[in-house]
Amino acid sequence: MDLLDKKQDDRIRAALRSADKKGQLDVVAAVTGIAGGTKELRRIMNSTDELSVMDRGMLAIHLG
Repeated sequence: MDLLDKKQDDRIRAALRSADKKGQLDVVAAVTGIAGGTKELRRIMNSTDELSVMDRGMLAIHLG
């Protein structure tokens, strides 16, 4: 995954939606260590804003 690719955010959001549909969003929150847990992942998933480099990196590593 290219962390500087702006389309990466869309792929991350799609992976988060997939995990949510499977009931595994809490697992993603635990593994990634994103501050705010599932609440923050839902915010990221539903947002259209560009992800921070830190969030993009952490999520890309674990979801890639």
